[in-house]
Amino acid sequence: MKKLLLIFGFTILGFNFLESKPEPKQQATQAPANQTPNEATEIPFTSILSPTFVIGDIMFISDALKSVEIKTTETEAYLMVDEKLNLIISNPQVKARPIEEAVLVDLDYITLKNIVLLMERAKFNAGNAIRYKRFIKSIKDAETAFITKSNTK
Repeated sequence: MKKLLLIFGFTILGFNFLESKPEPKQQATQAPANQTPNEATEIPFTSILSPTFVIGDIMFISDALKSVEIKTTETEAYLMVDEKLNLIISNPQVKARPIEEAVLVDLDYITLKNIVLLMERAKFNAGNAIRYKRFIKSIKDAETAFITKSNTK
């Protein structure tokens, strides 16, 4: 279990996984109940981050995740991600806005982490690369803001 948690570590510069013991494929996971940070750059899985996403990007990510082949051990993680993305998309306030508009979303870190891990295996047209990069950048920016805010306390 500790080995899996170490694999899911982030660096503040991006989604670079620990290189000491690389795994061929990362696996989405449920958050441990007592997850705590070991370093200043680690974020507890239960933390709430507030990324700003373009509505159309959320729809694209939701659709792209449907192309991912998952393992049985990833079922709960996938269903959690799918449910939360669908709640955002079906929100009346979000539906009323144009898809080019950005919205601030509060999501727990484990959901964001699982989106990133699952999207690494997603298949989509090259024309959507900008949407994917913008979505991932929003997550990275939210991480950085969270770490900065945590370090100033």
